[in-house]
Amino acid sequence: MSLSSAAAIGTPYCRLSRNDGYNRRINSSWLHSLDLEGNTLAEFKSSDGEATSNGGAVSIARTGDDFAHHWAAGYDGRVYVAGRQHAYEIEVFTPDGELERVISVAYEPVKRTAEEIKAIEEERASLSFNGVQADLGEIDPYLRDIQSLHPRPDGSLWVRSSRAMRDQPEGTVGAFDVFDRDGKFVRRVAVDVPFDPDYDEWRLVGDRLYVLQENLNAPEQNGFGGGGAMVVRLGGRPKPADDDDREPQPFAVIC
Repeated sequence: MSLSSAAAIGTPYCRLSRNDGYNRRINSSWLHSLDLEGNTLAEFKSSDGEATSNGGAVSIARTGDDFAHHWAAGYDGRVYVAGRQHAYEIEVFTPDGELERVISVAYEPVKRTAEEIKAIEEERASLSFNGVQADLGEIDPYLRDIQSLHPRPDGSLWVRSSRAMRDQPEGTVGAFDVFDRDGKFVRRVAVDVPFDPDYDEWRLVGDRLYVLQENLNAPEQNGFGGGGAMVVRLGGRPKPADDDDREPQPFAVIC
């Protein structure tokens, strides 16, 4: 986005109702662009999530697109949204909120492994809603088709899919599906750089790729910067179960 505006996402309001002994709450999410005073410039997407409870159980479901963590603002002001769980489909919006095009690719979903499903079960077991265990429904047996979106300064779009998570060659970051500024697929790119997904993270910022070695193995903390500095969050994920005998490695940033 330009220096005079920024994209923003949030849940600005929720609606509460009670019917037949059930409490019902609707949380509305939205994706807008705002000026620096907080005034809305353009509206891109909105979606609702619903939570119902009867005093002893809580059920949570989303009734619209799940775009909250799957959007990105381009350097030219365009906004890219991958709202559908099982569709390789990207909506491209102009800076004023008009739908410019939809990038769509035929894609076969990738199944979760038994280990991935077990990890979700363990995470859900620890979740509660006002002290009550939440019912999030059945675990989706498939990974989300589009994992992340990365607009580039030249107007191209790099997309990381679920299949890229499975097919990533050892010692690389990627692979990214590259689309030109007109939405046409160009090539697939994997960046040859030392990278271990169990311990490292990466950031694609402008024309630079950063690998944060041992970032997932660090104590959880946040870092803040200004003047063009990159903001880094350290740690925050559990270590792999089989790393008890692994020697600690130094933290390093590869650019």
